[in-house]
Amino acid sequence: MKKILNIGVLLLLALSVKSQGINFETNLSWNMIKEKAKKENKLIFVDVYATWCVPCKAMDKDIYTLAVVGNITNGKYISIKVQIDKTKEDNQHLKEWYSISDSIKNKYEVTSVPSFLILTAEGKALNKEVGFLDANNLIQFLQNSLKNDQQYYTQIENLNLGIYPYKLMPQLAIKAKKIGQANDSKIISEKYINNYLLKLKENDFYTKENFEFITDFFGNTNSEIFKFFVKNQDKINQKIGIENKAQYSIRYAISKDYLNNDSARNEIWWNKIEKVLTAKFGQLGQEVVYGKRMVYYLEKKDSINFGKYYCKYFKTALERPEYNINEVTWNLFQTVNDIEVLKFACDVVMKESIEAWYPNNAEAYDTYANLLYKIGRTKPAIDWEIKAVKLKAGAPDEKLYTDALDKMKKGEPTWQATELN
Repeated sequence: MKKILNIGVLLLLALSVKSQGINFETNLSWNMIKEKAKKENKLIFVDVYATWCVPCKAMDKDIYTLAVVGNITNGKYISIKVQIDKTKEDNQHLKEWYSISDSIKNKYEVTSVPSFLILTAEGKALNKEVGFLDANNLIQFLQNSLKNDQQYYTQIENLNLGIYPYKLMPQLAIKAKKIGQANDSKIISEKYINNYLLKLKENDFYTKENFEFITDFFGNTNSEIFKFFVKNQDKINQKIGIENKAQYSIRYAISKDYLNNDSARNEIWWNKIEKVLTAKFGQLGQEVVYGKRMVYYLEKKDSINFGKYYCKYFKTALERPEYNINEVTWNLFQTVNDIEVLKFACDVVMKESIEAWYPNNAEAYDTYANLLYKIGRTKPAIDWEIKAVKLKAGAPDEKLYTDALDKMKKGEPTWQATELN
């Protein structure tokens, strides 16, 4: 009987060991971690977290405690947690790790938390993942990290050696972008586009899959793919079957290269950049500046220039807008009193937009109705507002529309009394 009890105790102990989650080392120095990994012939699993990070806390509570996760991790990895923020509650051990934490964050380009790193005993990076991972995805990541052909950094090494196949590059570029390796993503996508896609025969090149990749990794205004798009705009749109596909991509690259910096903007700067981009990129460069200036003046509460650039922008870009037409036009209705600007917004922008993009849209009908009312066309304004009210029947914001309709019927203003300036 005594022997049976002993066997039972051993079984319980074995089960308790097998059922534990990840065994994180909490008291060792960085050098001791690497020495232990080398001695036990294991890799190092690094959970990079911050105290304020909600997904990090969820990983601690719901994932790391699972036996199925601990079973794979504890046998193959030395696991550590690295905190990248600093708090008043940090204990002495965390404080001793501050410099190592900063080094890990910078060396392995940790730009978001949680981030997960797989390192060798020497600290060489093999793999990386970011964001909350459920048990299945974490296990998959840990298993893949044991295989050379699934390790992100090993694949990058092969790419640099020129032995990585083109067919796998899109997947690697997507991975690089996801885990915050911006420079890798740029290099991979450019190699794939310039050295492979642009050398395909026409029928093989013009596919939805290829253009989805190109759109996600569109280069700057000096890239080969940008030059190709500029030269072949109509053909690209025709082959892909999407109107203005090329133009949207071209404008995005122009904006990213020339208008990402919000500092030190003034009239002199705007006039200069408008001349530069118009001369260099023609109408598409002009559209980028017009749109950005329109938003700039709206934010600056300059209603006169807001109205001016609203007209400039939508006279050239109405068929391919990059801004929410209804929202921008509603701001115009509320803040601009120039009758010619309001007529253009009413008769061209909203009229065409309702037909093209906003059929049966109460918000657009309301904007259109208010514009009609503000320029003195009361009867059609009431008719359109009635349509908006019907579409909003029973909605939480229905009263906003019925109130506007009542004001129109009474001849009261539905807009603010003054311009922005």
